[in-house]
Amino acid sequence: MEMQNRAVFLAAKASAEIRGLRAEANKDELMYYIEKNPGLSSYELAKKLGWSGGKVRYYLQRLLEDNEIRILESRDSQRLKKLVYAIDWKEMIDWTKIK
Repeated sequence: MEMQNRAVFLAAKASAEIRGLRAEANKDELMYYIEKNPGLSSYELAKKLGWSGGKVRYYLQRLLEDNEIRILESRDSQRLKKLVYAIDWKEMIDWTKIK
């Protein structure tokens, strides 16, 4: 029974690591697409990538939390669109801390 519990534990650990790697790859893929195609909405990103809207929104939230993107609002024919842009690496640096 001890061996079986260890095997289950190791399988669960490996599965979690794979999910983490896949999640990081998804985030990187979305970021790359945003860098190459600035100004798309989450709906447009989902269509272009073949992802669900929920999946795109999840990874957009992660990118926002990591300060890698910004979302700007735009009105188009009475509709509010939220457009996604990558933040340039130069904007991420606190220049006051560099001597």
